[in-house]
Amino acid sequence: MEHGWTNRTGRLVVSADRRRLAFDDGEPFLYLGDTGWSVFQRLTREEAEDYLRTRSRQGFTVIQAVALAEMDGLRAPNRYGHLPLVDCDPTRPDPSGYWDYVDWVIECAARHGLYVALLPTWGDKVVLKWGAGPVVFTPDNAAAYGRWLGKRYARADNLLWVLGGDRYASPAHEEAGKAWGRSVQGDDCPADDGAALHGSSAASETTPDVLDVWRSLARGLQEGDGGKHLITYHPQGPGSSADAFHEEPWLAFDMLQTGHACGVDNPLSYRMVEHTRALQPTKPVLDGEPRYESIHFLQPDAPPGWYDDADTRQAAYWSLLAGACGQTYGCHGIWNFEREPPPLPEEMQCKTGRKSVALDWRSSLELPGARQFALVRKLLEAIDWFAGKPCKPFVEMGGKKPAEAFTALACPDCLAVYFPWRAFGRIRSDFVRPEWTHGLWLNPATGDAEPGPGRGVCTSEGVCHAARGDRVLLLGSPETLARIEDRFGQE
Repeated sequence: MEHGWTNRTGRLVVSADRRRLAFDDGEPFLYLGDTGWSVFQRLTREEAEDYLRTRSRQGFTVIQAVALAEMDGLRAPNRYGHLPLVDCDPTRPDPSGYWDYVDWVIECAARHGLYVALLPTWGDKVVLKWGAGPVVFTPDNAAAYGRWLGKRYARADNLLWVLGGDRYASPAHEEAGKAWGRSVQGDDCPADDGAALHGSSAASETTPDVLDVWRSLARGLQEGDGGKHLITYHPQGPGSSADAFHEEPWLAFDMLQTGHACGVDNPLSYRMVEHTRALQPTKPVLDGEPRYESIHFLQPDAPPGWYDDADTRQAAYWSLLAGACGQTYGCHGIWNFEREPPPLPEEMQCKTGRKSVALDWRSSLELPGARQFALVRKLLEAIDWFAGKPCKPFVEMGGKKPAEAFTALACPDCLAVYFPWRAFGRIRSDFVRPEWTHGLWLNPATGDAEPGPGRGVCTSEGVCHAARGDRVLLLGSPETLARIEDRFGQE
């Protein structure tokens, strides 16, 4: 494999310290996901294999995919003409071949060393809000569907369950999400990413009994697979599974959606991770849907523009160095496997003079943000991130941007600090061991490395990142930094 990945599959568990995911033999597992939401509905076998092979080569470890797809997934057949359910009834899976294809994709992912984070349904089949629906789930049939699904995939070694599908689970959950948005954008931050993207408004309210549907589905899955596979919940953005289900025993790890509506330099990427890590009981956490590469800005009154690789990269390093157990990448041309570039809303077409800023799915596979996830993985594996502990090492910072935005991970052999932008700061000496005498700057966009300030300069005079773009500063021994540089720069 390119970059020398040694992807493996097998049963996953929560690590002993309850901060990460791991294989059941204790080997660390790094969740690096891609939002291939519509793979079962939109791709042929040949196309799916090409997609999975590419993502495996690029260093991804997880594909997030939906069994009952978002885009009219109950009534619009897959590429082979098959539907998932008979008469849209969750208790009557269609025997015509849809599920045979789902089986094949999961097995193909395993051959490429990838997990499938499988959503049993997109959220519009539980509560409409926007989208095609129809709403078909009740607590009773959700449990039955979950048992059937869990039993069918009980033997799969490369599977995780993800409930939700871009939906808040209760009015209280929705209010918590809106509060996260207000904390960044004030009262103008929308919590309704899907409606903003698809140009439709809420069609139904989130009601309390929706909680029982998700709980019943979780119970059914565990009855069907014997509790073999970990379960999480994908909320609407901005939102967190912790704000609805954190204390539920079936929720193995928390999933966030920092989303697409809170703008460039969205601090929720680290704030929500830090907040969730502080909750009890302790559970791993990751961002399952951050800003997509090549999606246009969704916040109201935003200037014409779109997110690029710098945004996806920033979200990843902020989150992972704040202590997340993984991170998901997303791309606007990939999630629905567009055969033509997805058009911008008419208003933005007028503002930009462009019909689209995204590409078709095949062209999107090699966008810079996706390729840069290989560098994320190489760095984390090289610094032994699994044993690292997030910290705030700066005693003082210069500039207008907040010191909290400089996330850092204290690892056994080095200190890794993420500089999202140009800045000056002095690092506390108690965060830097005496033997960590040298420094190294890593460029997370290109993989280039150059010498950086050592312990003495960083803790007395201070460190200045004056180059354009983001950087990672490593402090360690000369031998450690040479090893990390060699790994980070490998093709």
